[in-house]
Amino acid sequence: MKFVMFTYVGEQGVAEWEAMPADERAAYVELHKAWFRAHGEHVRGGEELASPATGRTIQRKRGSLSSTDGPFIETKELLGGFIILEAQDLEAALAMAGEWPALGTDGNGVEVRPTDSTG
Repeated sequence: MKFVMFTYVGEQGVAEWEAMPADERAAYVELHKAWFRAHGEHVRGGEELASPATGRTIQRKRGSLSSTDGPFIETKELLGGFIILEAQDLEAALAMAGEWPALGTDGNGVEVRPTDSTG
């Protein structure tokens, strides 16, 4: 089965990253690389996302399409990226997600959702 693991960064996580000295940032990145080494056989793809300010949102309102710059949904968490996992079942995918290094910071989180491979 395939699952998408969405990674979210809370306001505290953003603040900690911005205040982190370069050597600590490098060590933090190494924690993530270690996660990928540990679970690499299950990773089928994924990407880190650029800043929400670089995105656009398109909505249909009263029959017309409108476009908005930057983040549209007001939230305290930012979608940081996604990872496509292959796992035996949801519990196995959740076990991998539970080891995501960024979960060590309050407000950071992950969402795991199965793909709809029937369509």
